[in-house]
Amino acid sequence: MSVSTTFPPSLREDRQPNVADAGALVLEVLGDEACRHILGETGAEPMTANELADICDLSVSTTYRKLSRLKESGLLEERLRMCRSGKHTREYVRRFDGVRVSVGVETGFTPSVMVAE
Repeated sequence: MSVSTTFPPSLREDRQPNVADAGALVLEVLGDEACRHILGETGAEPMTANELADICDLSVSTTYRKLSRLKESGLLEERLRMCRSGKHTREYVRRFDGVRVSVGVETGFTPSVMVAE
């Protein structure tokens, strides 16, 4: 089974040279309950890893592993939160509004993942 993927222009970057692998990664992270929980929490406003760990009831190390996979898939964006104290922290925000997965039986059962911002 092959995976074809259509990404919006902001996700079509050099960091995703193999579209089939990128589509498989999107499907993989969407299959992970903790990743889905993180995506759900980062939709309204950016959150730090510690905030996400607390809300999602995950260890901080597990949270960072999940964040890494989500960033690698292109579904999550990392930003720098500037603080007046000078201690800046990284925050994470979801990069899309929905994901559509379609399977075409006529095309040899090839899933197509489309990430729409």
